[in-house]
Amino acid sequence: MNMKHVRTGLILLAVSLVFRCAVAQDLITSTEPGSPLTLATFTSTPHGYAVTSTIVYGKKDLLLIDPQLLLSEAGHVIDIIKGTGRKLTTIYSTHAHPDHFLGVAAVLKAFPDAKYVALPEVRERIVTAWPARRNFWFPTYGDDLPSEVAILPEPLAKPVLTLEGFDMPITREQIGLDGAGNSFVYIPAIDAVVAGDIIFNSHLRPPADTVPLYATLDRIAALHPKIVVAGHQAKGTANDPQVLNFIREYIGAFRMARLVSTTPAELQEKMLKLYPGLGREDALEQAAQQIFVPANPK
Repeated sequence: MNMKHVRTGLILLAVSLVFRCAVAQDLITSTEPGSPLTLATFTSTPHGYAVTSTIVYGKKDLLLIDPQLLLSEAGHVIDIIKGTGRKLTTIYSTHAHPDHFLGVAAVLKAFPDAKYVALPEVRERIVTAWPARRNFWFPTYGDDLPSEVAILPEPLAKPVLTLEGFDMPITREQIGLDGAGNSFVYIPAIDAVVAGDIIFNSHLRPPADTVPLYATLDRIAALHPKIVVAGHQAKGTANDPQVLNFIREYIGAFRMARLVSTTPAELQEKMLKLYPGLGREDALEQAAQQIFVPANPK
């Protein structure tokens, strides 16, 4: 036996194990052992906008919600899916923002038999959003993005996803933290809600009018979920329903901090002291800059 080849093989195995462990550390499983379905989440790096992909699987099959922005981050999701030993049957995008659909190019390349689906209105928005947003971000991310040729999801005939006989109803056209046109997926079998960009478990941009947002949060809370998955969060964040309270508390703290701040930087510093380590500091920076813009600039 060639010892050089043996050493090379051992080195490659060690690198592979280290990589798999690193990916596993980024995976948060939120369901208890013995649950009829397993829900786990992967959150990208801040470079990929700390976007959350949700993986739901049963005994044989698997469903993916929101397949990332960057091809490299989608690659981690692909490795996780392969590691489950399940068959990926369905990919779903909660809404038509690029960080929730561009990564599907890598996922479908790895799993060509999977079906990519979305609500009909989301599909129509992706028709123009894919090339427009991909080309907007290309100077930043380059080849970590797919081509500008859109991969369009099949429109769902009914607002429901199904996995191994378990139905997951979708509530459409919701107003959330990242605007209108969002959806959330309710998974009754495990008392879970996958909320897309309705919810950030990280720094965020408080809307000027919170009434529609709070109505959506109330709609989710009425389901009494034990698990709530945010569209953006820091790595390692638990998918805790307390995020529904966190958003209101955060917005209240932001408004109070604004009253005693004289510059965007001061406001940002105060919020970072109150809420360290959340992720998406870019959203806080944008919110701080925006709130100091004069109402009628000349």
